[in-house]
Amino acid sequence: MLTKLKMLKGIRFTFLNNSHVSESFISVMGLLASNNLTFDLLVSPNKLENATKLVKKCPENIFILDHMGNPDINAGEFHFWKEGINKLAAMPNVNCKVSGIVTKAGKKRDIETLRPYFEHVIDKFGPNRLVYGGDWSVVLLVSSYLDWSTAFEKLTQNLTENEKLKIYQQNANRIYSL
Repeated sequence: MLTKLKMLKGIRFTFLNNSHVSESFISVMGLLASNNLTFDLLVSPNKLENATKLVKKCPENIFILDHMGNPDINAGEFHFWKEGINKLAAMPNVNCKVSGIVTKAGKKRDIETLRPYFEHVIDKFGPNRLVYGGDWSVVLLVSSYLDWSTAFEKLTQNLTENEKLKIYQQNANRIYSL
């Protein structure tokens, strides 16, 4: 069984529809929780509500929202994504991976365009439930890894060194049992 692999820390899954809140799916989620495996939510803003339904049914699971819920930054979309984030972040067993926002911003990837999205997740999840994600190799579609890491440094410049340490390393160690 895969759970015997020490390297396996969790499952990443593209969240598609309401079938993921079915009783059979929820029972599988119980197996993840009992084996201390995380569940990464790879969703778009229109799936954040379904993700929240799943999280409510699985309070024993540890969830990671990938790519901050994939806001459509390039289109200037904020409000709909923000409302979904508010609901999901209210669940204490949900963490958020800060990655992918350069890719979602496309050509509008300057710091001031990214800042409201980052500030919203830091406000809602706090520094104890955020994890830095490099988004390599996808980031190469629009930028470089160096550009993304530099942008992240600028976004986090007002955080304390302890908060940065949590986001860059300690939270991932705790959440993924590294």
